[in-house]
Amino acid sequence: MAALGEAAGTDMRLASLSLDVTSQELGHRDVCCTLRVDKRARSIVFASIEARSGGRLVYSAQGLFSRAA
Repeated sequence: MAALGEAAGTDMRLASLSLDVTSQELGHRDVCCTLRVDKRARSIVFASIEARSGGRLVYSAQGLFSRAA
């Protein structure tokens, strides 16, 4: 959530979060995250993050941010 918030910007606040987690065993592999801003408008931002370990999905999250009042 912190990474999504940084991508959205300091003037935006989290309004909605969707999180999908897999049940795969991680072992001792590194986890790599990919973060992107899917859409940015004046009053909203959609951002998503995906974490993978050894090419396998660990979790994904999508956040909707709105301008802070």
